[in-house]
Amino acid sequence: MQPASQTAAMADATNQYDLPSPPSDAISSVHFSPTEPDKLLVTSWDSSLRLYSAPPNTTSFPPTLLHNYTPPTGPAPLLSASYASSTHAYTGSLDRRVRSYDLATGQMSVLGAHDDAVSCVSWCAEANVLLSASWDATLRLWDPRAPEAFVATVTQPAKAYSMDVVGSKVVLAMAERKVAVLDARYLGGGRAGGEGRQLRESSLKFMTRAVRCMPDGEGYATSSIEGRIAVEFFDPSPAVQAKKYAFKCHRVASPQGDVIYPVNALAFHPDGS
Repeated sequence: MQPASQTAAMADATNQYDLPSPPSDAISSVHFSPTEPDKLLVTSWDSSLRLYSAPPNTTSFPPTLLHNYTPPTGPAPLLSASYASSTHAYTGSLDRRVRSYDLATGQMSVLGAHDDAVSCVSWCAEANVLLSASWDATLRLWDPRAPEAFVATVTQPAKAYSMDVVGSKVVLAMAERKVAVLDARYLGGGRAGGEGRQLRESSLKFMTRAVRCMPDGEGYATSSIEGRIAVEFFDPSPAVQAKKYAFKCHRVASPQGDVIYPVNALAFHPDGS
């Protein structure tokens, strides 16, 4: 009889597989399509945007690389990506550019640029705009349907590290442990966020690595380089704020003390769990 740990490891192995033709450098983000869950979008420091077919049943349908989109202007590491639909996506890159991709035809174009690296992009379906945030400490809005895509620039108090959107709410995690909660409906014309704008200090004591919103729109989670995750809520009332909490994770005990690892990525299950 096999040990339980070995049996569990074998079971885990049957649920894992490597995708073909992986990037040649570090992967910066991965995103499943919101409408086709077997389509996976991958950005990398090798400047490529890759679209994979990653089906759950690999026996009948092996994983395949559907397309490799690489900017023709030379190497520019991609830092982030966002789906707008099953056939359109956007990226932010180290060369300061925001790019648009037609995933069906392979056509790529530059929507615009920041004054420094574009660390995060998010599509806001409720406001029908693309949001990009940068190390230049600005948040910019883009309307890809318009002849001139640029809509507005909203100055932020620090450089942006991570961003997520739920409904019309935008959560932007920045340097100096700053977190901004904005409403995309009030950002046009460079307005600071209008009603509901909140500028918070992270409850985590070290640099924020990632932020993700709860699917139910009630709040968000942030992670730090110090192996902690904080769960926060949008409602500023004292009763709701009393529910927020943080916990330690990704730590390994050793005789010299805990080895602490940064939490570089977060995700909520679609059903909110």
